[in-house]
Amino acid sequence: MSLTQSHISALYIALFGRASEGAGNKFWLNAANTQNLSMADIANAMLNTGAAKEYFGGNLNTDEKFINHIYENVLGKGAGIDKEGKAFWINKLKEGANKGFIASQLLKEALDPKYSNSTDEATKAAHNLLVNKVLASNMVADSIQNVPNSSIQNALKSFTDINSNISSTLKANDIKKVIQDNKGNLTVDESKLDESAKQNNKVKILSQVTGKSEDEIKQILPKEDNPSTPDTPTPPDNPTPPTPPAPNPQPEPNPNPPQPPVPNPEEPNKIVGTDGTDHIRGTDKKDFIDAKGGNDFVDGLGGDDEIYGGKGNDSLFGGAGNDSIYGNEDNDIIHGDDGNDIIDGGEGNDTIYGDSGDDTIRGGIGNDGIYGGAGDDTLYGGDGKDKISGGDGDDTLYGDDGNDQMNGGDGKDKVYGGKGNDEIFTYMDDEIVDGGEGTDKLFITSKDDKLKLDFDTLRDGLDKRINSFELLHLGDDGKFFNKAVEITNLTPQDVLAVTDDENTKLLIMSDEKDSIRLKNFTVSSDTTKLRKGYTRYEGKVGEKTIKVDVKDDSNVMGKVINGGNTSDSLRGTKGDDEIRGGNGNDTVSGGVGGADSLYGDGGDDRIEGDLKDIILDGGEGVDTLALEDHEIDLNALQADMIKNFEILDLGSGNNPKTLRNLTPQNILKITSHKDTILKINGDDKDIAVLSGFTASADTSGLDANYNRYEGLNDKGELVKVDVKKTIKTALATTEATDGPDCIQGTQDADTISGKGGNDIIYGNGGDDTIYGNGGNDVLYGNEGADKIYGGTGNDRIHGGAQNDIIYGDEGDDEIYGDDGDDTINGNDGDDEIDGGQGDDIIHGNDGDDTIRGGAGNDRIEGGQGDDRLIGDEGNDHIEGGDGNDLLYGDNGDDTINGGTGNDQIYGGEGDDKIYGGQGNDKIYGLEGNDTIYGGEGDDEIAGANGNDIIKGDGGNDILQGNDGNDKIYGGEGDDTIYGGEGNDTIDGEFGNNTIYGNEGDDTIYGGEGNDKIYGGQGNDKIYGYKGNNTIMGESGKDSIYGGDGDDTIYGNDGNDIIFGNDGNDTIYGNEDNDLVFGGAGNDTIDGGKGNDAIYGNNGNDKIYGELNDTLLDGGEGYDSLYFNEDIDFDAIRDTLNQKISNFEQLHLGYTGDDTVKLNNMTAADIFAMTDNKDTILKIKGDKKDSVGLKGFKVSADTSGLEDGYTRYEGIYTDDTGTQFNVKVDIDSDISVGLAGMP
Repeated sequence: MSLTQSHISALYIALFGRASEGAGNKFWLNAANTQNLSMADIANAMLNTGAAKEYFGGNLNTDEKFINHIYENVLGKGAGIDKEGKAFWINKLKEGANKGFIASQLLKEALDPKYSNSTDEATKAAHNLLVNKVLASNMVADSIQNVPNSSIQNALKSFTDINSNISSTLKANDIKKVIQDNKGNLTVDESKLDESAKQNNKVKILSQVTGKSEDEIKQILPKEDNPSTPDTPTPPDNPTPPTPPAPNPQPEPNPNPPQPPVPNPEEPNKIVGTDGTDHIRGTDKKDFIDAKGGNDFVDGLGGDDEIYGGKGNDSLFGGAGNDSIYGNEDNDIIHGDDGNDIIDGGEGNDTIYGDSGDDTIRGGIGNDGIYGGAGDDTLYGGDGKDKISGGDGDDTLYGDDGNDQMNGGDGKDKVYGGKGNDEIFTYMDDEIVDGGEGTDKLFITSKDDKLKLDFDTLRDGLDKRINSFELLHLGDDGKFFNKAVEITNLTPQDVLAVTDDENTKLLIMSDEKDSIRLKNFTVSSDTTKLRKGYTRYEGKVGEKTIKVDVKDDSNVMGKVINGGNTSDSLRGTKGDDEIRGGNGNDTVSGGVGGADSLYGDGGDDRIEGDLKDIILDGGEGVDTLALEDHEIDLNALQADMIKNFEILDLGSGNNPKTLRNLTPQNILKITSHKDTILKINGDDKDIAVLSGFTASADTSGLDANYNRYEGLNDKGELVKVDVKKTIKTALATTEATDGPDCIQGTQDADTISGKGGNDIIYGNGGDDTIYGNGGNDVLYGNEGADKIYGGTGNDRIHGGAQNDIIYGDEGDDEIYGDDGDDTINGNDGDDEIDGGQGDDIIHGNDGDDTIRGGAGNDRIEGGQGDDRLIGDEGNDHIEGGDGNDLLYGDNGDDTINGGTGNDQIYGGEGDDKIYGGQGNDKIYGLEGNDTIYGGEGDDEIAGANGNDIIKGDGGNDILQGNDGNDKIYGGEGDDTIYGGEGNDTIDGEFGNNTIYGNEGDDTIYGGEGNDKIYGGQGNDKIYGYKGNNTIMGESGKDSIYGGDGDDTIYGNDGNDIIFGNDGNDTIYGNEDNDLVFGGAGNDTIDGGKGNDAIYGNNGNDKIYGELNDTLLDGGEGYDSLYFNEDIDFDAIRDTLNQKISNFEQLHLGYTGDDTVKLNNMTAADIFAMTDNKDTILKIKGDKKDSVGLKGFKVSADTSGLEDGYTRYEGIYTDDTGTQFNVKVDIDSDISVGLAGMP
């Protein structure tokens, strides 16, 4: 923006503590506005003058002294006051901000008009004082043009006296009185001063202005300026005279001052827009562009341009050159383009791009998006919730006030969050990252696959690089790259440096891909306000206890958990835990993930781990091992990995377990002693395959719920195992028997058949054919393209690798296709089928089946029964078939057909096509742009997110578009339709529908039938089409078309456009300024509040109007105008023919209880309202109403006169001199006067 005299005056006050003389003020003002300099530029130029350098010298050459000096001059706050505010600006100077910028920013804030109404009296007084000082300085500049060199010190002292004797409560005329007519060496324009100011009596004037007594003033002024003061003055009781400022030498703006930086004599090309929507293109030279109001587009093209957007949502482009761009009000989009640009968004939610060059960008007030682009940029968010990104280069970012989101981008950036709860993103290559005030979150992420941070190498200077954060987020929560982060050697000292507060607990948020190795931390017993799903650790820095809360999903390493002597429940995290139970009956779990070392120690312990752990040791006592692995192959166990357990529990967790290669030798890997009888627990989902064992005759101490087996190990020692009877147990054999067999195939193509027992069969390698036959069998195809037949019984079948063909046959089977493109048939029974990896074809066939497609593009058919079908990953085709099915598409672009029955269908993620089929279905599209057909039946359909297409088809449906720009078609039946958020298109089609547009600018067609339509929020277009419809526009600027039929239409809020179209319509404009067309038919129209324009069009219409309506036109037919307010036709005659026309009847009052007076009605008025020389206006009313006619008499013509009416006639002469005999029939109950008044 251009600078003014007041800006220069404010700088004189801030920098030098004095008013400005005319020559100096004009010089700096001319320099600013001819050379496109900002307030900060002028401040720096002033500080670079020789006089200024001499003035500041060694007295104010430190940052602290300079800020104290500015605070004193601008806000009247001396040393020791507002230490926090001063510290903020001192820190800015230390970070590299220049003094001119700091002074200009302080002045802009202090002069903000919002403080004139502040509820804080001290703030309000400081603001008003500065405003009055600026006003006084302007008056001085107008009246005193130069400072003579011969008396510079004394003259400047007078200027500082003026400035120091201004108060916050003075009026403009009082301020004038402060300015002295010192005729000694000053050139004064006396016309600028009051008479009182011309009197050379400084004591009297200063007393009037300041409110102090003359005696107090005499104590302040030196003797030479106070001739009336006695040599030995007597002070008043308890005097409190203020101390005048020290007479420091001031910078002297003399007639030949030094030039400001960057002189540029080029005169800009000036372009000024309008208050409408302008499209402005500059030139390749320096332009000054003021777009003014409206939503403008401006492109500065080449040159160092100065661009102002003004009001409206503008799009501003600087083009090439070092541009200055100001968005001003509203929500602007600004591009600096090439060059080192200065951009200020102003008010509103702006989006600002610096693009190329070293740019300075200020978001201003509002929730702005600021993107520096290439170059070393300086970005200020200002007030509001801003998003700030530095881009390339070494940038400096200031969030200022508000909850900001900040990312320095590439380069050695400096990022300062400021006030508010900020989110700052870093790749750990920034020079400074400071959260500032509030609860701030630091996101640490990587542009590579993983960021590795070793705090042993980062620790030196960490407190200067990163501080004032309360939350640390590893990865960026998916906002940018969301890569893994690995932290090592994080100590309590590092946490203290990052938080910058010994009382702050650092909260570390992460997930399973991240890892954290803590150093010098232990698990804390303090769980005060600990979030669910987090573990607290603590460590020491000297005597301080430093705490950090880490999400349990993290892979936390480097900690030891000790249980002590009681019965403890100890659980690790995803890291590599070492947990010792100690004495007592403990439960020890390593948590999910990690290579743990778990020790039960003394007592009867339960150890929960998996085969990825380093060591699992039960210790003393009767200990239980619960392994979480799905497949447990004892041949794969390393020596001494598992030891000292008496019980192996397969039943833990939700997944069925298979224990393989349980041999007499392998038992010793668990029990560690030949005399220990291993007990194995589990349920009917679990499998135990024993090899080298036979049924034992020894039943001593055997629980009735267990079977005992025995065998000889490699040393010839007899070992025993007790297996719970609920577990599917098989003894390895090469041929099937009638008992529970375990048969292993070869690596070739085998044909294996079980018999009547509950068999376990492994096909192993090759393309095998496996028959389970009788019994509840467990069948594994393993490698190869296998054919597997379950036979009778409730079988569990795993296809394994490659493309298998599986038949469950009879029974309630569990079938897993595993890898490959499998073909699976559940056949009879209520089967559970999981296709696994690959593009599978799955048929549930008979029974109530549960089928998951797994990964891949699967085809799933439920068949008979009430099935539950889930597509999982991939673009699946799902057919529910018969029955009341539950269908989930899940991820991918799925095609789903419910078939017959009352189905529930969920599309899931992706752009799905869903067909409800027959029955009363409930369909939910969920994520993606879905296409949904309800089919027959009374369906409930919800589109959820995305731009959906929904067709109800047959039945009385309930259709909901929800979010997105949806297209909804009701189809047959009486449907209820909700558009939801977004700009929807809705067509009720057939039936008597109820339609709600809800939020957004919707287009709605009622279709056939008598519909009820509610536009909702937004600027809607509503077409009733056929039928007798009820339409409500509700809020927004709606366009409503009634269509055929006798419609009832309500415009409601907003400036609506309403067309009744055909039929006898009833139309209510309601609020605001509506435009209404009745169309064909005998319509009733009430514009309601606002300045409405109403056209009755064809038919015998009834129109209810008011004087504030802009136009009332009855149109063709016999139309009646209803008025409910008094009218003086003398007052409206000039616009009457433009406002009211084509009416045959005027009805006074709406209800019969009203009193309406018409005064000064002439023949010209009636001619204007009827717009037809042959029309006889009829006025209806009652005895409470009255009409005053001018130039009328009772007519002798009574032809066609209705009983109860009196006819009057008068002469109207038009502009051509043609005369017309105008007649009016007035209800005899109405009081009529022929002199203009009744």
